[in-house]
Amino acid sequence: MEPGEMVLYESHSVLHGRPFPMNGRFFANLFVHFEPLGAFRRENHDEFTNDIVYHEDSLISTEEYLPPYVIPDSPWDEQWREQNPDGWYLLNNDMGLSARKGDLRTMDNLYIQDPESIHEVDDNGWGPLHEATRGGQLDVVKYLHEREVDLNLKTGHGRGNTALRLAKQYHGEDSDVYKFLEGVGAES
Repeated sequence: MEPGEMVLYESHSVLHGRPFPMNGRFFANLFVHFEPLGAFRRENHDEFTNDIVYHEDSLISTEEYLPPYVIPDSPWDEQWREQNPDGWYLLNNDMGLSARKGDLRTMDNLYIQDPESIHEVDDNGWGPLHEATRGGQLDVVKYLHEREVDLNLKTGHGRGNTALRLAKQYHGEDSDVYKFLEGVGAES
């Protein structure tokens, strides 16, 4: 390519390019590809949604994971499987980070792929329950409780704080997270 030439790229439904030629001796192209795991425009272009619609069948399949935005048995299902024979997996496979952010959808996908991931701790002995508690993520704390995570597990590989103590430290005894943990019998 020479200075002054124009480059056009075609993607799924859009032609991308620079409407004017590049100047100078050097240039760079950067493409960012992403999966729409947030708000996106529906097919009719008039209807918007705030969250992706997750389809139970795409989440529960243990042999071939479909991404949550591909509807099973839709025209895109077969095409997607042909292009991705190894299935789909999350790039973010950090249960603790997802718990801290309150990202239940990612947590649920990780849990389906590996149910033991909700019990794993990091190098400092912090598990998803500790991260969710510190972040004040009540829905995540409830989610983990429903899946029988040990509410009395201590950080620091048994030498640190329980989730109830973290809730008190970070949010106080009047917080919803503290009240919930205390109400279900968590110890300090």
